[in-house]
Amino acid sequence: MEKDTKKIIITGSSSNISKELLIKLKKYNLKIFSCTGKKKSNYKFDFSSLHHIEKFIKFLKKIKPNYLFICHGVLQGKKLLKYSKKNITDTVNINLISKIRIIEEVANIKNLNTVVISSISGRDGSFDNLYAATQAGINVIAKSIIKKFINHLD
Repeated sequence: MEKDTKKIIITGSSSNISKELLIKLKKYNLKIFSCTGKKKSNYKFDFSSLHHIEKFIKFLKKIKPNYLFICHGVLQGKKLLKYSKKNITDTVNINLISKIRIIEEVANIKNLNTVVISSISGRDGSFDNLYAATQAGINVIAKSIIKKFINHLD
């Protein structure tokens, strides 16, 4: 890898947004690390697991990327009454806890440009209310971080 080659990490690389991003990035001189929970991924992280979230953070610090796109998420697509306990835990851990933990950590990584993907459901709601709530949570965290960043600049 050339010295000036930029490194980019994309989580949730099996999502449609990530797939489109990967297509567009192929024409650039980038070292791309695509991470997903799928078995066929070179970099597999199960963001429903607190242990794997911490493993991802160590990976992030080791790779020292220039860019991080946080695109992972899960949509069960059902009413909360139809969720199993595991569905609830996985949805909250993947859509909210993992992203908060990663966002808190990237604030300490110098020269890292980060994009966090949420969903319109966080603003407008969804048939799947737990999904909408986790997306709204990400939106609130992003606003909170921006406010702290701006206050730090003043």
